[in-house]
Amino acid sequence: MLDAFAPEDSMRAYGRGIRRRLAPMLGGDVRRVALAHAVALALPGPPVLRYGDEIGMGDDLDRPEREAVRTPMQWSTTPSAGFSNASPDRFPAPVVTGPYGPEHVSVDEQNVRDGSLLHRVGGLVRARLGISELGRTRPEVWDVGVPAVLALRYQVEESSVLLLANLSDEDVVAALPAEEVAVLEAGAARYVDVHVDQDYAGVRADGRIDLAGYGYRWLRRTIDGDAEGA
Repeated sequence: MLDAFAPEDSMRAYGRGIRRRLAPMLGGDVRRVALAHAVALALPGPPVLRYGDEIGMGDDLDRPEREAVRTPMQWSTTPSAGFSNASPDRFPAPVVTGPYGPEHVSVDEQNVRDGSLLHRVGGLVRARLGISELGRTRPEVWDVGVPAVLALRYQVEESSVLLLANLSDEDVVAALPAEEVAVLEAGAARYVDVHVDQDYAGVRADGRIDLAGYGYRWLRRTIDGDAEGA
């Protein structure tokens, strides 16, 4: 973890922790940051998101210890980031500058841009609120034939969802287990998208599922003829 996400001593806290924000750790790649949120929101238990990560804010490693990630929230593209009307020298911490500064990363800018990280994270949060299974049971990890794909299946009685995340940058084709394929081929059930990172073709009759590089896809298993899942 430290070698991958905090390779320099200045990025570490007390020699064993990481004092960086998510976006810089992932190279500012919006796809990877959105995927990290998709994985966090797919896990059991209540998710915890640090303020600013939903827009890809950066850190200030010139500040001591954990203060590196305790910088003003970047609401607007103004030099003060919309944090306060006071003089910046009265702020409890300076606004981040450079490639992650408010002129590049802000709520205002992302609110009006389709496909922004804020839109993606908001969509994930709203989709998660509609998946009651996540708060009622623990998932089963499925082998979908691609080592880079995390596949979590939640089932409560007859209701189930399958949450997929492609941790690689390559497009892949995942495959449902043989017993699920048999159900699909018999026409007894089908899988429909609940939330996706981009448009995909439907799950194929042979159980194959397309996933883009760093893509995520949340699917609900519906009984044939179930109008709610249509």
